[in-house]
Amino acid sequence: MEVLLGEARGFLENAVPENTLRAHESDWRDFVKWCGRRNLSPLPARPQTIGLYLTARARVHKTSTLRRRLVTIRKVHTARGHADPMNELTLRTLWRGIVRTKGERVKKKAATLTEDIREMVRAQPPTLAGLRNRALILFGFAGSMRRSEIVALDVEDLELVEEGFLVLLRRSKTDQTGQGEFIAIPYGEHVETCPVRTMKEWLSTTRIVEGSIFRKVNRHGRLEGERLGASTVAFLIKDAVARIGKDPASFAGHSLRRGLITSASQAGVSEHVIQKQSRHKSIKVLREYIDHANLFRENAAKLVGL
Repeated sequence: MEVLLGEARGFLENAVPENTLRAHESDWRDFVKWCGRRNLSPLPARPQTIGLYLTARARVHKTSTLRRRLVTIRKVHTARGHADPMNELTLRTLWRGIVRTKGERVKKKAATLTEDIREMVRAQPPTLAGLRNRALILFGFAGSMRRSEIVALDVEDLELVEEGFLVLLRRSKTDQTGQGEFIAIPYGEHVETCPVRTMKEWLSTTRIVEGSIFRKVNRHGRLEGERLGASTVAFLIKDAVARIGKDPASFAGHSLRRGLITSASQAGVSEHVIQKQSRHKSIKVLREYIDHANLFRENAAKLVGL
């Protein structure tokens, strides 16, 4: 029985992405701590308690954070057999008021466009870490990959064909059941920014023949066996854009994904072709990724002769 319980617990944990699970755990701890300081019950919590908590946190948090915390509180209550707090009209009304007052616009990270990528690659040092970073930047950009997808890549996921690499993404945000998706990484026009040649150079130099592709390089310039974490991708991108004189605070690991989508759109690539590479399930969501720079293409005010 204990073995079955352990296996069941593992299945439950795998039902939710690790990052999301950590966020929910953090949200619940914050709510419990807030209630504890005021001698209020977090479970079951009265709708008034939840309303006061959201009002207090609305002073410092974005609407998206508040929404996630409300979802966490509701999930914990229903999972423990309690009524959904949002069934209470007063709490629903309060939440609508918070949303209307604060708004829900999300400030997205800037996109690393093709010219940025060229400069970022050139700015990398002639070291083993620099070679790894070049391969990571170019592969992540060309594949419109999420940072979790980049670090999850294994050598066994790559198949070299005449046109480039066929890459198997074993699991992604939109494929939590692990069915897997193939994407193509083609040869680039220029040797120094070719994702295929750079990846081949990285694997050849490090003699990595199996397991994780992107690994840590210690301060002595030696390759370690440990796989890079997703947070490290964000750090590397921020460092790379800082090297070319841009504000690193505006960029993150997702900038590579946004960058390919935006650059392709600016180059006149059709949406369905971009969607094939980005793996978005809907055109509507894809369009949200296309950067504001595209607002200046075929702009009505631009074409009236002002």
